[in-house]
Amino acid sequence: MHSPASSSMSRRIHEYFNRRPAQWCILGFLNECDMEPFERKMDEYLKSLSNIIDCEQGIRHERAKCLLDRYRKVKKNGGVTGTSSVPVIQDSSSSHKTDVGAQVTSSVA
Repeated sequence: MHSPASSSMSRRIHEYFNRRPAQWCILGFLNECDMEPFERKMDEYLKSLSNIIDCEQGIRHERAKCLLDRYRKVKKNGGVTGTSSVPVIQDSSSSHKTDVGAQVTSSVA
């Protein structure tokens, strides 16, 4: 078993996810999260979704599961790379660049 201190550290959920689940999307998170480098920001996004899935039920659980499944599908087909200002979302057929907050044709939101 985890001690209470390590449990709270491992179950951290970024403040972005305090809003309604319908408003959650990867580009919104990337736009609002000020962590650097990009890899740290993505790690925070993924850990937050995993912690919501592990610890919560209902609509928050379902939305987090949907977003994590979408991310994994895109990653399997090419991945998500880039910087905080220009993430590159790739699938097996093409590459799409977008400024954070813009609409993406190959969406992971």
